[in-house]
Amino acid sequence: MDCYLCGAHNQIDADHCERCNGQLLKIGLEPAPEAEPPPAPEPELAPLPEPLSAPPQSRRQESLKSVEHRRLSAALGLGKDQPAPTPAPERPAESPRNESDTDDGRPTGIPTAGPSSGIPMIGTRAATAHTSQIRDSDPGRKTAVGMLVLALLVGWFGYRALTNSSAEVPPPSELAFTTTTIRPTTTTTEPPARQWTEHEVLGKFASVFVTVELHECPAEPTEKGESSDRWTTPGVLVDENNVVFDGAEIGTASIAIIRSRIGTETEARITLQGGTGVATTPSRSTRNLALVEQPEGEAAFSVHRDSESNAIIVQPLSSAVTARPSVTVSGQGEALAVDTGGSPVDLPTLLDISELESAVLPDQKPVGLCGRAAVLVDSELAASLVEADED
Repeated sequence: MDCYLCGAHNQIDADHCERCNGQLLKIGLEPAPEAEPPPAPEPELAPLPEPLSAPPQSRRQESLKSVEHRRLSAALGLGKDQPAPTPAPERPAESPRNESDTDDGRPTGIPTAGPSSGIPMIGTRAATAHTSQIRDSDPGRKTAVGMLVLALLVGWFGYRALTNSSAEVPPPSELAFTTTTIRPTTTTTEPPARQWTEHEVLGKFASVFVTVELHECPAEPTEKGESSDRWTTPGVLVDENNVVFDGAEIGTASIAIIRSRIGTETEARITLQGGTGVATTPSRSTRNLALVEQPEGEAAFSVHRDSESNAIIVQPLSSAVTARPSVTVSGQGEALAVDTGGSPVDLPTLLDISELESAVLPDQKPVGLCGRAAVLVDSELAASLVEADED
């Protein structure tokens, strides 16, 4: 059986087309009746008049036909505008005719039957459309319900918070059990101090080594105030105003001149502190031992000055050091002691020496180096003399 929609060939007992799934039209599939003798020739008929156009009423009825009728008419090749049937002579009784046939036996209309005739409906299977319940439902109602539930939860939690805050807290004795929270103790370990290198020690202590030039003044001062004798000895800058040297070198010296490695000179008063010579100057030096009361680290280096080459040498403390004076330095660059050639000077003694100060008596006009030696006194003595003059 051929499909009238797509023309595909299908089985005779098939209800729908295998290609387009259209419902097959089963018309005239009943077994053909037995052959009957041909009818007698009909008399000639007068020619039919020219076809007239269908009146407007027939066109309106044509437009009102269902889709199935129009599709079937198109499949059967029926024209839209058919001429009106004309009366024809009666046919013999043995040739029945349908009401929808013309005089020549050609069908002019579509036979219709009621639902009880069993003729299948024309068209394709109805597609099953699955619609989403969310899309069909009313989103406004769900939103309103969600907001209502949220408002109830917020109100309930707020009520619980207010009622709990106003409730009295029972004393510890009425509690079912008590808990003790022990805070973990954390111990912080400071990282070990960095070990200094020999180059760093050299950069800090190279300028503390100076030369102390001692002068002996005559018993009778001269007009120019010149000294009668002089000699030199190495020394070490303890702080901004004091230099320590070997006390055995003082002898009969009255005044000293401190000369740095770069050639600067300053006058200083000479004193003896427990076998250690101290030269105290009113001028201030920026490069010194920079003593601290509690130095960091253990003794690690020895710094001394080579008298022949005038070079500063840094050696580990384990090495034998014979040059004097020398400075003992910790592994973190702190001065610990000074050896001037006599007895070593420890850190407490160095701190006491660093408190010495010198001053020049006011309103004095000394002449020459030996003349200035008489007016260069201790700062406390100079302050007391100034107070006595004011009284």
